[in-house]
Amino acid sequence: MYKHMNYTYEQKSIDKKVYGCLDGDNARRCSICGDRFTGSISLKCPYCNKGDTMGVIIMTDEDRFWELVKVANWPKDGYEKPKMKYLKMLSKEEAKEFCSMKAKFYKQLSNVAEDVDGMGDDGFNDLINHIIGLGKKAYYEALNNVKLVQKRANDDDYKESFAYCFPYEDDYGKDNQYTYNNVVKVAKSAIKEIEYMINMDKDKIWLKDISDELCILNDLLKYFLINPDKKGLSYLITQKEKVAKYCKKIDKFFKDNYLELPRKFTEPRKNGSNFNGMCTSVIENTIEYAEQVLEFEKA
Repeated sequence: MYKHMNYTYEQKSIDKKVYGCLDGDNARRCSICGDRFTGSISLKCPYCNKGDTMGVIIMTDEDRFWELVKVANWPKDGYEKPKMKYLKMLSKEEAKEFCSMKAKFYKQLSNVAEDVDGMGDDGFNDLINHIIGLGKKAYYEALNNVKLVQKRANDDDYKESFAYCFPYEDDYGKDNQYTYNNVVKVAKSAIKEIEYMINMDKDKIWLKDISDELCILNDLLKYFLINPDKKGLSYLITQKEKVAKYCKKIDKFFKDNYLELPRKFTEPRKNGSNFNGMCTSVIENTIEYAEQVLEFEKA
C-alpha cells in the first residue's frame, strides 16, 4: 500500500507538490503496472514509466497532511501502530515536514481555543492534538465553532495523545525503539537490575522468597541475548504472562518487607534512583519492546 509513498514531484510553474501512492479517493492506477498514486505532471506512470495515469491529480501540502492523518485511524489504533506506519512510509525529512504541518494546525486551533475552561496545560495539549487526529472535517468544525472544543473538554472526550503518533528524528536511528538493538539494550538493563539484587544476597537469606523468580527471569533474558533474533523475540513474548506474574510477586515482596529488609536493598542507587526495592518495570519493558519490534515488521 505504501510502496511509493516517498515519491515526490515538483514543477516550478505549479506551486504545489504531488505525492505518490496515498490509497484513497484521489488515487489512480497505472494502466500498465497497476500501481496506485495520487498524480503526475506527465501522463506516464512514475514507477514503470509506461502506462498513463488516467488523469492528473495535484495535491497541496495540506491535502497531503490530512491524507496522512487518515492513516493513523485515530484514536482507534492508538499511537504505536500509526507511528510504525509513518516510520515506514516517510523519510526523515518528510516526517519533519509532517510534524511542522501538525504544529501549524495546532497553533491555529489552540489560539482560537485559548479560553476553553477546565483544562490544564497537558490536558489542553491532548485535546487539541486529539481534534487534529480526528481529521480535516472535525478540525475545521472545531476551528469555526469553539463551543465544540469546550464541549469535548467538558465531556472529557479526547485521548492522550495524537502527538505520540509522529516520528521524530531520533526514531530513525539504528537504535530506535522498534529495532532488535533497542530490545538488547533494555534486556541488558533488566539483567543488571536483577543481578544487582542477586549479588547482594548471595547466601539467599533476605531474598530467598523471590530468589527462584529472580534466577528464572535472569536466565530468560540471557537466552534472548544469546539469540537476539526473531526466534529470541518470539520466545520472550511467549513468556509474557510468567514475567508479569513474577514481577508482581517481586514488587509485592519489596512492598511488604520494606521496613524489615536491610537498607542496602532499599536505599537509593548511585544513579539517584530509588525504587523502594527492585525496578521490575525494566523487565516488563523488555517484553513490551519485543512485541513492538515484531509488530513493526508486520506494519
